[in-house]
Amino acid sequence: MSFSKVRYFICPDCGSVFNKEQVLNMWPAAGMFAQTGVTGTRTCSCGKIFQVQDIYNGAYDLPKKYWDQMELPAVVD
Repeated sequence: MSFSKVRYFICPDCGSVFNKEQVLNMWPAAGMFAQTGVTGTRTCSCGKIFQVQDIYNGAYDLPKKYWDQMELPAVVD
């Protein structure tokens, strides 16, 4: 499984930004352990449904041009 180290993801429908550590319970550990078959979904307040696997893979990562606006560093080492 690929793993994105970008801490935030964005809803392409409404522009809401989420911290992966708050939305994905295992996200902090995912970089240390090879995971396969991650399942489940998360739903934005606008109704957009995200596949958890896609979030882990970085499909909705916050674009780099917005990283300096985030409270925490955008990328985890």
